[in-house]
Amino acid sequence: MIAVVREEKPEMTQKLTRDTENYLVFKKYPEELIRHIYTTNPIESINAGLEEMRHRLARYWGSRKAVEVNAFIQFANLQYLWDKDP
Repeated sequence: MIAVVREEKPEMTQKLTRDTENYLVFKKYPEELIRHIYTTNPIESINAGLEEMRHRLARYWGSRKAVEVNAFIQFANLQYLWDKDP
């Protein structure tokens, strides 16, 4: 996979290789802090929120309906946060 990317996107590969330390600087932080670093990527935010809800629900989803309801709650919560003024 890396070889394919290297062939198709050599400039991007060089930049990522050169700047890897900058992208992964958070890995140098203590584990206690890393847990609290969140992304601004919407998909990752949704997945993280759903995972947190799953842990609160005895670490599993009881039914498809439970997933749908909790996903709706997660989307509503995130929409509220995203719509707030900075």
